[in-house]
Amino acid sequence: MKEDFLHPVYDNGKLHVKISSGNTKMGNIPSFSTLPSNELLTLKDGRVLTNIIGTCGDLCEDCKDKCYAIDFCKRHHNSVVLAYAINTILLRNDPDKLRREIREYCEKNIVKFFRFHTAGELETVAQLELYAQICRDTPDVTFYIYTRALGLLLKWHDLLHTKGEEVPSNFIINLSEWNGNLVAYKDKPFFKECNVFIYDEKKNYKGVHCPATDKAGHETGITCAQCRRCMRKGSITAVYPH
Repeated sequence: MKEDFLHPVYDNGKLHVKISSGNTKMGNIPSFSTLPSNELLTLKDGRVLTNIIGTCGDLCEDCKDKCYAIDFCKRHHNSVVLAYAINTILLRNDPDKLRREIREYCEKNIVKFFRFHTAGELETVAQLELYAQICRDTPDVTFYIYTRALGLLLKWHDLLHTKGEEVPSNFIINLSEWNGNLVAYKDKPFFKECNVFIYDEKKNYKGVHCPATDKAGHETGITCAQCRRCMRKGSITAVYPH
């Protein structure tokens, strides 16, 4: 018996990357996203959204219940799930095409900043290297990402070292702090070159907070395009629950 999916997608060789041109939170910053979660996305009534498993793997378990990306996919599945599923398939099956089409998008549009993953997570070292290649292809664009895949980052950095290469200067990596996950890596030299983005669940961080959300969890109307803090190296930023 064939399972029914609301938004099934299959690799027929004719898929093309889906890039968001921006939104009310980010402003006019384009982004590329994949499916969040570590399983098939399912609504409360049992309907399965798509036939593609999400990209978050083991990192998903301790934050799944509070994940804004999973919640967003379920609430707005008609507009985003198919796009995220297509991107996930391209990333896994045809990374060269994905690289080419993101480069072409940046060349044909006025792009100064580009975000990898408003949803989804890094799955492999090869994916990080792909993103680095995209950065090298388009040196005039600043690319940035938020990630909790710390082990993958270190493996990728070791790979760069063996090849005599460095992280592209236009690739800004924001390490997502969650429940002390950065403690074990605090002495890693590479991570000192990255930004830190802290989920301030208890609202007790004394440093700079993301201006997009106030302490009550309300959106302020300030966009990423206006702030750009996470797109510059050397920043530590916290965000209130929202």
